[in-house]
Amino acid sequence: MKWIVLGGSSALESQFFGMQAIKSNVNISDEDIVLFHDGVRPLINEQVITDCIEGVKQYGSAVTVAPAIETIIREDEYGIIKDTFPRTECKLARAPQSFLLNEIMVAHQKAKEEGKYDYIDSTSLLLHFNKRIHTVIGPSENIKVTNPADFYICRALLDAKENSQIYGL
Repeated sequence: MKWIVLGGSSALESQFFGMQAIKSNVNISDEDIVLFHDGVRPLINEQVITDCIEGVKQYGSAVTVAPAIETIIREDEYGIIKDTFPRTECKLARAPQSFLLNEIMVAHQKAKEEGKYDYIDSTSLLLHFNKRIHTVIGPSENIKVTNPADFYICRALLDAKENSQIYGL
């Protein structure tokens, strides 16, 4: 089944509208899984999707991450560094983010009722409700393509993949 749903004013609200469309058209069970993926991440692969689904089946959630390869800092309002974090403890959140449909839908509804619906994504929303979130390691090339430099990096990655298939590398 397919639906076209108008987006919201944020990614979070767009996800909520999508879940509402599914729930109003299909009988949902507690085991149904939803994966949220960014359209600006075109380099997703089948293995990550499979790993996310298996992660939800085993743990109730699965958020794709990639290891941090640069130093992560936190700064104050004056641009002064407050903290640095060990890379071994840091990951970069990616997509898809995957959950049990009923659980994430209830969390969205509760956040709306609380008047607190400004989370960056569904993961941060679930963390607000003290839910445990499992991670799945995804490929570092699953980048966001949001500016011209990203486009050229994405194109280079696709060219390299195509060349490896052509030349058997």
